[in-house]
Amino acid sequence: MENVETIKYKGFDIEICQDDFNEGPEDWGDEGLFLVNYHNDFFVENEAITKEELTDLFSGEKIEQTKEYHIFLLSNLVHSGVWLSLQHNFACDSGGWDTSHIGAVLVSKKETRYKKKAFEMAEGLVKTWNDYLSGNVYGYNIEGLDSCWGFYGDYLTSGVIDEAKDIIDYEVERRTKKHLKRLRAYIKNNVSLENRKPLEATMFS
Repeated sequence: MENVETIKYKGFDIEICQDDFNEGPEDWGDEGLFLVNYHNDFFVENEAITKEELTDLFSGEKIEQTKEYHIFLLSNLVHSGVWLSLQHNFACDSGGWDTSHIGAVLVSKKETRYKKKAFEMAEGLVKTWNDYLSGNVYGYNIEGLDSCWGFYGDYLTSGVIDEAKDIIDYEVERRTKKHLKRLRAYIKNNVSLENRKPLEATMFS
């Protein structure tokens, strides 16, 4: 796991690392929102729709799946990597030499009956896939305290830093309460100052 940044916060070091062992979205088992693609260099299948049925849809034919799903046709660019889009073309491949159209995003009509909402959900899934394919997935490690992985997207905006800080805030609050409880016990039992543990011993234990 490559450490991309270390953030100091309330006496702790938050290590932000690239997550090299994250699951692909196809492993989530979501039958209400999923992607299929039948390119040799990017192959994701689902029994809900075959390559032949998808080819028929691209050709303008009607298929049974449109009764249950909103279906949005997917383009993929394969050139030193894979990029996906719900648009027909990529600006960097205006000639379409490296772009193929043999994929789709399916959104169950049980999830939403509105096509606009379904398209927004499809766009979100495509973004997640693009993050996954480009390695734009991160996690945090707070030594001796906590770690968590699988944050998709730019680590500055994906929420990974905020969650790490929330964990630290909770821990600091817990230790503060523990210290105050011990301090009240000292006072109640008339423990002399020289026999009390210093603040650091109670706050960081």
